[in-house]
Amino acid sequence: MIVGNREELLAGARKCLLEKGYVQTTARDIASASGVSLAAIGYHFGTKEALLQEAMVEANMEWGERIKSTVSAMQAPGDTAFPEWFEQCWTRIIAASREDQRLLQASIEVLLNVDQDTHVCSSLTDGMQYARDALAAMFGHDEDDLDPHETRAVGAFYHALMIGVRLLHAATPERAPGPDDITRAMQTISPKFCEKSTEADPGDR
Repeated sequence: MIVGNREELLAGARKCLLEKGYVQTTARDIASASGVSLAAIGYHFGTKEALLQEAMVEANMEWGERIKSTVSAMQAPGDTAFPEWFEQCWTRIIAASREDQRLLQASIEVLLNVDQDTHVCSSLTDGMQYARDALAAMFGHDEDDLDPHETRAVGAFYHALMIGVRLLHAATPERAPGPDDITRAMQTISPKFCEKSTEADPGDR
């Protein structure tokens, strides 16, 4: 096997995931897209499923970093109320999500079909936990102010909210909640949310 086959297979698998989805992609599709032999899939990953799942983990980690960079780049004015900054964040998140609808659809397929006992499943689980921790920090929840259970709970909440919002915008964009809806809901559910401010720039948290 020549050096680089593994990376080429991951790139080919990712291309197939976005174009055909998880279930419809065959090993021959991946071999064709990557320019690598069918035998290389077994050599490097064992199965087509393991390859697709690892490609999905990689793609989602990159997506998460893009979202994190998008939000971190926002330099909110010092006198901007936290809810306003929060709404601006969701405006950017939803706009970015429209570009990644196929990634979302493929992610759902992978999660519904993944073998719970595989190494890749562990990678998916680790990736989701990383995403949850990152989301908690991204939205200004300092882990020094929360115990581990609270950090996990807050991160899981934002993770579920993000998946739900992305899914609704992919399926029924005209009925999906907008940034103002999400912010108003947070203000209604938690009056304390309204007291939060950007005295410490959330983009730097």
